[in-house]
Amino acid sequence: MINIVQGIVIGVVNIIPGISGGTALVFLGIFDKTMKSISNIIKLEHIANKKDDLLFLIKIAIGFLIGVIIFAKTIDYLFINYFIQTMYWFIGLIVFSLPIIIKNEMKDIKFSKLYFFLGLCIVSLTYLFNINQEPNFIITNFPDIKFIFLLKLILLGTMAGIMTIIPGVSGSMFLLILGQYSLMQSYIAESTSLRLTILIPLVFFGIGTLLGILIGAKIISYFISKYKSNTMSLIIGLIIMSSIVLIPINFQYNFNLIISSLFSFLFGGMIIVTIEIAKKLFKK
Repeated sequence: MINIVQGIVIGVVNIIPGISGGTALVFLGIFDKTMKSISNIIKLEHIANKKDDLLFLIKIAIGFLIGVIIFAKTIDYLFINYFIQTMYWFIGLIVFSLPIIIKNEMKDIKFSKLYFFLGLCIVSLTYLFNINQEPNFIITNFPDIKFIFLLKLILLGTMAGIMTIIPGVSGSMFLLILGQYSLMQSYIAESTSLRLTILIPLVFFGIGTLLGILIGAKIISYFISKYKSNTMSLIIGLIIMSSIVLIPINFQYNFNLIISSLFSFLFGGMIIVTIEIAKKLFKK
């Protein structure tokens, strides 16, 4: 059950441009396990724990789909009506997870300042490319379903999938930079209508996303196994800067907004603490 809940959190987080599913995997403490599980599944040779890895990934995937489909419209509503509080909620998720990440992943390995700084720079540059982009959450006229359009969706899904699996590099932000975020968000928000004109594009985008996740996981697993110190230092840099660039700065803050933002930030932290407690209880 805890893996399904973790999947739901990843699905919800992945909807927001600027926050990656990989970041969610890290702050939930399952990044390394997920990368290894995906890598083991796609290996042709027999591996003893392959069934356990598959079951783990299925639970995460079920939760992910629940999070994306059910909460897409909820996130739209929160983003439009409570943008600042929603962003501080996600910042709280990231910030409160950092001590856990450092404790679990950097134990007994050397911290690389160079790769940490590189992680900071990567997110900063991504943010600069994205800074003038504004997501439009309402699209009613969808493109006609043509062969070239479906190939485009597979390619977009593949690139977004690779970005999604990398902590601090958001697949949603990648789509936003390319001007495709509103289209895909609208498809997801309308998926419960079960119209073929909505479901077919989502299936092809999903195929691409799955392919991208498999490619990204294989690459990251290689670097973690061969260069864990540098890779984890890079990832921590990505995560820290991703929380900084999410801070809403071009807004007028009043007392009520400050208090509500603080509570949202603490609520994000409370979710992380609750998940950590639940993980320890399930291990007993």
